[in-house]
Amino acid sequence: MQEFYTVNPDIVFRDEGEDGGLLFDPATGEVKILNECASLIMKCLDGKHSRQHIIDKLQEIFPDVESAALEQDVSAFLTEMKEKQLIGALLNQ
Repeated sequence: MQEFYTVNPDIVFRDEGEDGGLLFDPATGEVKILNECASLIMKCLDGKHSRQHIIDKLQEIFPDVESAALEQDVSAFLTEMKEKQLIGALLNQ
């Protein structure tokens, strides 16, 4: 079973290009500043991409980063965003 990720529709994501991006939660007023890699992950959260697809895409963009480190960072980011209810996951078998 795979999870496909999507951004909570109540959250505002603003891409700042190479500078990263911002997440804003209007319900709490919380702003989260994202680095370039986290911003790239957010762009993939359209409900059509699995964790592995996101890792593969980032590996193409950052070929010098070890795949194990990239996989760990992506997993940690997705877990944190899910815990804060900034993103959700759709299950697909």
